[in-house]
Amino acid sequence: MAQWEDIATDLRARIAAREWAPGQQLPPMRALADRYKSASHAPVNRAVLALIGEGVLITDPNAPRRGVRVRSQQVIVHDLIGHSPATGAPGERTFEQAFQVEGELDVRTSYAWQDASTRVAQQLQIDPGTPILIRTFVYMINNTPHQLARAHMTADLAREIGLTDESVEVPGRNTAAWLGTAGIKVSREHLEISVRTPTQEEREILLVPPAVAVIQRDSVTYSETTPVEYWLTTVVADQVRYTIDFIPDRMDQTCL
Repeated sequence: MAQWEDIATDLRARIAAREWAPGQQLPPMRALADRYKSASHAPVNRAVLALIGEGVLITDPNAPRRGVRVRSQQVIVHDLIGHSPATGAPGERTFEQAFQVEGELDVRTSYAWQDASTRVAQQLQIDPGTPILIRTFVYMINNTPHQLARAHMTADLAREIGLTDESVEVPGRNTAAWLGTAGIKVSREHLEISVRTPTQEEREILLVPPAVAVIQRDSVTYSETTPVEYWLTTVVADQVRYTIDFIPDRMDQTCL
């Protein structure tokens, strides 16, 4: 067995034993080379690259100073009915509370005021070019990207319910709660789920390992028959598990 393979095997075992916690940075290459008595960094580099390919380690090419970190492989269980804005009253449950996140969560939020693309216009049943607000959320669990979510709403409605800039965002405040401030009641949600290979942008943002797909969720929230918000969410496929319970006396509600 080549030296790099021995190094990869040992690193894999040490990570499994949680010598380094999820999200924690590995020692510098020089320190690892010294530990493994390697005459050069090449075997260590190759071992690290192999573990990145497996999804065990992660590195951000846009932030090289952050170094190589242990990739968090925490699987979030997502109840498709229970976590829908169309079921239950407007709430203030944070992401951590709703999905029982273990460890550190960071949500990076940005706003963009743009004209609606053809795709977004179709989802919201508006004319292409209509001014809209796009809210972008990147969820990081233990320094590992988990999902990229973009919420689309007409600019007029966004301003009416108080979505003016990133500073107004409240952790856990859902769509139903925001719309409720303007007396708009969420009545249903249409959801579509698909699995595909990530785009280049998604690879760069979510740091998706080479062999891992992404799951795309397209959801449109309605007030009566009027679409009020369109979400496009991309989740790294090995970090989520979807569940659903069909309850007989709610079938007429959940199968709309």
